[in-house]
Amino acid sequence: MKKLLVLFLVLNCAFIYSQSDSLRKKWIEELNEKFEKNCKKDSEKASIDSKIKTLYYINVPAPDGEEFLQEKEFAKILSEENITFGGLWMGSDISGYYTDSLCYKSSMTRYAEAKFGKEFFKNKKLQALEIFIKENPNRIFHNYEDLDRDFVIKQQDILNKEFWVNFSLPKDYVIRKAEDYYSYAIVDFVIDKNGEMTDLRIDIKLQNPKNEQFKPLIENQIIKTVRKIKWLPNNYKGFIVKSEFSPTLGLP
Repeated sequence: MKKLLVLFLVLNCAFIYSQSDSLRKKWIEELNEKFEKNCKKDSEKASIDSKIKTLYYINVPAPDGEEFLQEKEFAKILSEENITFGGLWMGSDISGYYTDSLCYKSSMTRYAEAKFGKEFFKNKKLQALEIFIKENPNRIFHNYEDLDRDFVIKQQDILNKEFWVNFSLPKDYVIRKAEDYYSYAIVDFVIDKNGEMTDLRIDIKLQNPKNEQFKPLIENQIIKTVRKIKWLPNNYKGFIVKSEFSPTLGLP
């Protein structure tokens, strides 16, 4: 009796899975059909519109996209060439899902690139970015904003090396054991286009309470080190900018 019950449960689960899988396949097929239908309709509209106007869109990756700082400047530059900038658009990271006018925007962009060339639009984006940076000299760029990461790492290495060359741990400083959490200092400041350092902030985290007495000593050495180094300005997509720098200084 138990064997029959087990067999029944196995067959029942297999049936339910089969039904669920069948419904899923049907849903995907319907989604794809809807996608193709909408895409075809939008592509045909783009084919007609491209004969009377030039529209250019920028596709940013889902789900977070990428900030296009020079949107206003880019639109103005394109308008001088009788091209309309349609703005940014983002597809869906859900497979088969059709976002609003997806194929219209991508098709119009392809027609524009076929007419003027991809390099044309690439150069116009850089031209617009240069104008944006020039007109916003006090804008502070942050590490997460596509700054030169290799440059950031090199600058951090310079700070760590320079600090330890000139600093020795106090005799009573308790070194962490292998199983203990790391101590560290986050050094935050701004580097302008000339390499000048401002707005220095230091946050020191010492895991062992016995080492708290050495915080002022460590902080003082960090200040000396940061002021001594000849910092170089970072760049955003090739353009020198004012940027925030937040290196981490490892402590034993």
